[in-house]
Amino acid sequence: MNAAENLFQFLQSLKLDDDSGKSSQERLFEYCTQILGSIERFHVDFKAKNDRRDAKLSDDDKKNLAKAVSGFANSGGGVLIWGIENESIAPKPITDIRKFVA
Repeated sequence: MNAAENLFQFLQSLKLDDDSGKSSQERLFEYCTQILGSIERFHVDFKAKNDRRDAKLSDDDKKNLAKAVSGFANSGGGVLIWGIENESIAPKPITDIRKFVA
């Protein structure tokens, strides 16, 4: 298993209930800001949707996705996290996340 797969599996584990009283979203954001935001990220990238109220990918979103996929293809893989701004690591939640994922 490579570093990107290990990271993905760890991020998936944040969805499981724990004793902290925090939601999985809170735990994910906390990990992204405290750990991933402070290191040079080879295997993770954050993307904020152009219009967070619209679940469909805009042309700009599609370009961002294509760049990220291309970069990961050239570096051995990676994890793309939508809903967090890359530069500031600020949360930019997508309104209809179920429709976005579908």
